[in-house]
Amino acid sequence: MISGTFDRILLVLLVCGAAVWLGGSLLRAQMFYDLFTPGTLNFHGNFEAAAELQSFRLVALSGTLVLSAYVVTALSALLLFIRKRRLWRGESRLFMAGVLFFLYVPVEIAQFIYDAELTRLWFPLWFDEAVTPTVAMCRRLLLQRLQFWNGYGGMLAALAGLAYLSSALLLVWGPRPATDTDPAAE
Repeated sequence: MISGTFDRILLVLLVCGAAVWLGGSLLRAQMFYDLFTPGTLNFHGNFEAAAELQSFRLVALSGTLVLSAYVVTALSALLLFIRKRRLWRGESRLFMAGVLFFLYVPVEIAQFIYDAELTRLWFPLWFDEAVTPTVAMCRRLLLQRLQFWNGYGGMLAALAGLAYLSSALLLVWGPRPATDTDPAAE
C-alpha cells in the first residue's frame, strides 16, 4: 500500500489536484457556454462589452488554475506510478486507471495550448507585447478553440472524458484482489 510521508503527500496532491482540475474545468465550461445562445455558436447580443470582457478575463484566470492543477495531478500520478510499481502490478484496476489517465495527456496539452493564447492575451508574459484585449479578439480565440474541438478534437475530448470517468469508476468500484477469507477464491 501507500506508506511513507512522501508517498502520502503525493497521494494528497493527486487527489486535491484532480478535484481542482475537474471542478475548474466544469466551471470554465459553464462560463464559456453562458456567452452563447443555447445550441448554437452565436454569441448573446444582450451582454455589454465590459461584462463580456470580464467573463473572458475570468475564464483566462481560471485557465491558469486548471492548468496548474492538471500539472500537479499528472506529476504526482507519474511519481506514484514510478515509485509504486509493485502496487500497480498487483492491483490491475489501479494500473488500468493510470493508463487511461496518461493515454489522453496529448488531448489535454492541445486544449491548454488554445487556453494559453487567451491567458497570454489577458496576462502577457514579460517578453510579450502588451495589448488591450477587445471583445472581437477574445471571441475569435474562443471560436478557434471550439471549431477545433468540433472536428476530431471533439471526438478525442469526448473519449478523454469517458477515459477519465472509467478511471474514476475503476478506482471506486473496480475488481478487488482475492483474499484468503474470500469464499469466491476457494
